[in-house]
Amino acid sequence: MRRVLKPGGFLAARDAASLTWFPYTSELHRCMTQRMFAALGTPDAAVGGKMKGLLRASGWDVSDEAMAQGRFVAGAGTTIVTGQDKCRWWRDSMGGRLRPGEQFREGWVKAGLSEEQCDEAREWLDRWAEAEDAWYGALQSEVLIWK
Repeated sequence: MRRVLKPGGFLAARDAASLTWFPYTSELHRCMTQRMFAALGTPDAAVGGKMKGLLRASGWDVSDEAMAQGRFVAGAGTTIVTGQDKCRWWRDSMGGRLRPGEQFREGWVKAGLSEEQCDEAREWLDRWAEAEDAWYGALQSEVLIWK
């Protein structure tokens, strides 16, 4: 992105830094969170927490000086899903992407996950969405950086 951006142009990026499910189960974490990161090519963690280092490695100036001059701005956003209707909607949205024939699911399969692992993730989403106190939270890293 840096290579094709015009001088004076800017990059805006936002990506997950962490995901939390409640009620927490190691199975849901393994089936959804870890598999999603693995399918995205970052099996050890979400990209958002690595964003500053990735920008630096790509030649961007992420120094304290760049921040002080407003050429690099870092922030955060959140997504919170709670309440039975919203949790069921989130399940249908995320789980729907894992249906056979969906591009999201195909990405998981191309990354080496099996059809059974995709189905298992959908099953854990179903269990989570039906929990009376279901809650999902995502912390996102957000950056603006000028070339």
